[in-house]
Amino acid sequence: MIVALVQVVYFRGLYASNTYARIAQSILLIGAALLYFEQILQELRSIQLEHDPMFLVSVGVMLYFAGCLMVFILEDSMYAQKQITQVWMMYSIQFVLLIVFNATLTLALYRTRENVKRVTGNELGRFS
Repeated sequence: MIVALVQVVYFRGLYASNTYARIAQSILLIGAALLYFEQILQELRSIQLEHDPMFLVSVGVMLYFAGCLMVFILEDSMYAQKQITQVWMMYSIQFVLLIVFNATLTLALYRTRENVKRVTGNELGRFS
C-alpha cells in the first residue's frame, strides 16, 4: 500500500501502470512462499505435500509471481520502445500463469474441504 501511494504521488501519477507496486508485491509473496518452504524443510512433518493446501498455495504463488516478475519489470520499457508484439506475448505468458495459479488455488480449496471432512468425520458432508 505504501509503495503504491509513493508511486502515485512521486513517480508515476494516478493513471499510469503501478509497476513498482506489482514488483514489490511479487518480491514479498515470493519471499513468503520461500519462507514457508524453508519451514517445511526444517520441521520435516510426515504429511503428503500434494494434500497440504498451504503447500499448494505456495507453489501457485511461486509459479505465478516468479514467472510474472519479468513481465512487470519490462512492461513499461517495452511500451516506451513500441514493442507491442513482445508485450502481448508477455501478457499471454502471464495469462497462462494466472490460469495455473487459479488451478492450484482451486485444488488447495478442494484439498481443504477434504481435510475438513476427514477431521470432522464427514459431518459437513450432509450440507454440501
